[in-house]
Amino acid sequence: MKVLKPILGLIAALIAIVCDFVWGYAPLRDKRLEVKNAKFIADFRAKAKEIDSKFNHQDIVVNGIKWHYVDQGSKEGTVFSFCMGFPRDGIPGVMCFR
Repeated sequence: MKVLKPILGLIAALIAIVCDFVWGYAPLRDKRLEVKNAKFIADFRAKAKEIDSKFNHQDIVVNGIKWHYVDQGSKEGTVFSFCMGFPRDGIPGVMCFR
């Protein structure tokens, strides 16, 4: 019993520290990152649009799912594709190069 009380006290202290982090620090960190991300997006939006304008962006619906793809290169070439998964906006993406 003498050993059990300090162990339980240590576990309770660790739980308290984790709870303080989850409900205390994490929301503050999220707000700081949100502000930092908004500033980054505002600073580089024009540059990103300039880069994106060089590619041929297309959308297609297959079996009710909207797919976004970038088609680039010669139509006679061999197809090379990158499957990108599901980005934040929920639209699956594929990059195709020829």
